[in-house]
Amino acid sequence: MKTQILYFLTLLLLSSCGSYEQGLKEGIAQGKTEGLILGREEGFESGFDAGQLQGAEEGHEAGHAKGHEKGYEAGFTQGKKIGYQAGYEAGKKRGYEECRMGW
Repeated sequence: MKTQILYFLTLLLLSSCGSYEQGLKEGIAQGKTEGLILGREEGFESGFDAGQLQGAEEGHEAGHAKGHEKGYEAGFTQGKKIGYQAGYEAGKKRGYEECRMGW
């Protein structure tokens, strides 16, 4: 009777070890899969946020530079027009005065 009980316990122990090893293998495989998925998701979110910030910064800088360039061009053109008009008026006045004085 003792031999049968020991044999049964031995079989039970061996079968449970096989289950333990199988469970361990499956657990490791599932853990790797879940870790990979979570890592990808967090990496994507982190990369997306960093890319969005960098893009906004570069866009702001490019917009500022382009605005500065456009502002300079507009100011230069406006200044040129005003200068031309002032020179024209001064020349006209001077020509009138010289004509009036008989030069």
